[in-house]
Amino acid sequence: PVAEVMPGDVVEVNPGETFAADGVVRDGVGFVSEAAVSGEPFAVVRRPGDRVLAGTASHDATFRVEATSKGTERQVDRLLAAVEVARD
Repeated sequence: PVAEVMPGDVVEVNPGETFAADGVVRDGVGFVSEAAVSGEPFAVVRRPGDRVLAGTASHDATFRVEATSKGTERQVDRLLAAVEVARD
């Protein structure tokens, strides 16, 4: 479960799956769609050492990602909280 992800955990993401946690790519090279987080319509290449965010998705590669934050403290969660505050 996403809530159990801790910094340092390694999470595997397969083609077509969404990254569950913010982290750094340790293994894998491929295209990642960041549209859900950044609005960017074009997929970008991510490789070892690159940062990825929860909510983005692997198009064509299996990635092993080392989490850099708790599964409950992701960038996408902070964005959603800001939207909720703005709506109130």
